[in-house]
Amino acid sequence: MKIYRTELLTDIDRKLFEIDVDQLGLDNVEFTSKTLSGLLTVDNMSNGFHIKGNLEVPYKLVCDRCLTDFSDLKTINFDFILTDDDQLNYDDSDDVIHFPIGEEEFDLNPLFQELIQLELQMKIICKTDCKGLCSNCGTNLNTHECDCNKEQASSAWDVLKKL
Repeated sequence: MKIYRTELLTDIDRKLFEIDVDQLGLDNVEFTSKTLSGLLTVDNMSNGFHIKGNLEVPYKLVCDRCLTDFSDLKTINFDFILTDDDQLNYDDSDDVIHFPIGEEEFDLNPLFQELIQLELQMKIICKTDCKGLCSNCGTNLNTHECDCNKEQASSAWDVLKKL
């Protein structure tokens, strides 16, 4: 999604927008919808533009414990500054992005790509009390009780249990 300098100069207030997920090029992330929606607000500053808003992302995920497909709607907030002032860019902050005066447009897609990927958790769980799969038969313990013998088979480490 590109935003033009002429738009930025008009002080956008809570503008609704949609992005086609194919434009983002995130092949490793699945979505339940073909479009993402959000709100965008732009405030003019003396040395640039303050851009803030949110993006609603309907993820399609697979639980790491029970391997069940599920969907999760996350609202990702963003808040950054576009500026041509080199002094504000001194620390290479992610919240301050260099936007030279000669540039007429700014592409938000790389920023959205990063935010979407950062929102994904390392361990994806469908619900906090997910019981997972039975380690013997593979039954989903959230939906069925298994008839497996709960005692573990003997192993070489059983001798340590006697200590």
